[in-house]
Amino acid sequence: MTSSNEEYELLKKVLILALYNRKKGDTIQDVLIELDELKAISLKESKKLLKELKKEDLFINGEFSPLGLIKVQEAQQFFTL
Repeated sequence: MTSSNEEYELLKKVLILALYNRKKGDTIQDVLIELDELKAISLKESKKLLKELKKEDLFINGEFSPLGLIKVQEAQQFFTL
């Protein structure tokens, strides 16, 4: 696994958790903008990652699919100390 691939997977996990933990009433765009403002993921990169989540059928119609929920659990475990 290359460093850039590891970074990509890490950013993907951050986005997955940010989308999963979004506040009630927040849109997907709100989450992407917040990540950009926090300098966690650029807006361009987060849109690219979101497109990938949709392509992999992890995020469908603004919600996580059953497979997506498994990825949420994996991301939560990854960031748990």
